[in-house]
Amino acid sequence: MTNLLMAISILIFILMVLKHVPLFNPTSDQIAAWGGNYGPLTMGGQPWRILTNIFVHIGIVHIIANMWALFVLGRLAESLYGRFSFLVVYLMTGIAGSVASLLWNPMGVSAGASGALFGILAALIATLYVGKLPLPRHVVRPVLGTLVLWAALQLGYGFWKTGIDNAAHIGGLIAGLILGFPLGHHLGPAPAARQSRERIFTYALMALGIFCFFVWRYDSYVVEIERARVLLNENKPDQAIPLLRAAAQRRPKDPYVHTLIAQSLERKNDFPAAETEYKQALQIAPNNGNLWRFLASLYARTQRWEDAANAFSKAGTLSKDNGISWFDAGIAYRQLDRQKEAANAFRQCVTVNPYFGDAWYQLGIALLNLKQNKDAVPALQQAAKLLPNNPEAHLWLGNALLSVGQEEAAKAEFLKAFQLRALQQKAVQEFQRKQQQKQLQQQQRPSQPQPSPAPSSQK
Repeated sequence: MTNLLMAISILIFILMVLKHVPLFNPTSDQIAAWGGNYGPLTMGGQPWRILTNIFVHIGIVHIIANMWALFVLGRLAESLYGRFSFLVVYLMTGIAGSVASLLWNPMGVSAGASGALFGILAALIATLYVGKLPLPRHVVRPVLGTLVLWAALQLGYGFWKTGIDNAAHIGGLIAGLILGFPLGHHLGPAPAARQSRERIFTYALMALGIFCFFVWRYDSYVVEIERARVLLNENKPDQAIPLLRAAAQRRPKDPYVHTLIAQSLERKNDFPAAETEYKQALQIAPNNGNLWRFLASLYARTQRWEDAANAFSKAGTLSKDNGISWFDAGIAYRQLDRQKEAANAFRQCVTVNPYFGDAWYQLGIALLNLKQNKDAVPALQQAAKLLPNNPEAHLWLGNALLSVGQEEAAKAEFLKAFQLRALQQKAVQEFQRKQQQKQLQQQQRPSQPQPSPAPSSQK
């Protein structure tokens, strides 16, 4: 049974790769499309996802780690419980982990066998602790200690590392302990032991059903959130807002709900109300860099550049957005004519992302405005290198070189800038000529008679 479970997971991963899902870092949409656990879909009519996500993995590193753990733990558990009991424990604890994930973070996409693996690990710990095994305790004790240490290390790593669904781990762990203790007293092929295991699984299935019912009732609001998000993507904020307001009444401490309300209000140009919603979300999640960026963008839209610069800087400190927030902070400081702060923000941006050509370009201009011409030259040289077809980058580099006395190098950059401008102008003229020619051909084409509408039919 261990081999079969591994084969299913590996086969699904191969099919995902063949369908162009990346080996490393697939997107949430791709994982959801292959059966990942996503609250609005799972609770919105696709409950089978609490099972299918156990066999879906997020990248090659994820599946290698989980399949190695399944190979080690599965063989031990299968030899101890038997094929059927091992399969039931694996699936039930995996489902329990999936439902716990929905309870903790219903708006996240999760997948992987980790919940089931923690369930097997916990069941083994409980069984080895209380089980009547034909082995002396001095043989069982080191194995038990190793399993406990393994569980503690994996849980600790899940709390330390971002992007790991530790709720599923804890859910599987608790379910495994609940199953493992009674199973430990009813091992072996005897008919009485088999009947006891069947009763244990029946009661466990009933408890799992009650747990699912509770989570569905508690988190059903996420279905409305997803519906509102789709309406917002269709630019229908008036229809989305009532759904989101109802969700906010049920879960006032959910920052994602307040964020969607704010974005809906922005679509309606109700900026003061949108600002209030963003600030409510930040009161709940003050270290969320994306929320600070959303608020900063609203400030920029309303030309509140001081607030925008501060919020973008906060977002740059908190988020891993490849320096975009620092770049926008620099633009906001430029609007305030605070060139020193702008230069510092652009410098932060290129430190995070040294291949961001526009940031090097803006840094060079800010340094020129500060009369730091020698420092501006290498910044603009990097910009011209990363933006070879941008005439403005070469023009400003020429100005910087000229300011430090490098006249010949400046002339070469000016020449490049003029050549690129000429090529761009020629490309624009050619495009306009083709557009005019296309319009002339359409005007000369004879009009076609329009067909009459088909007769209506009654049902």
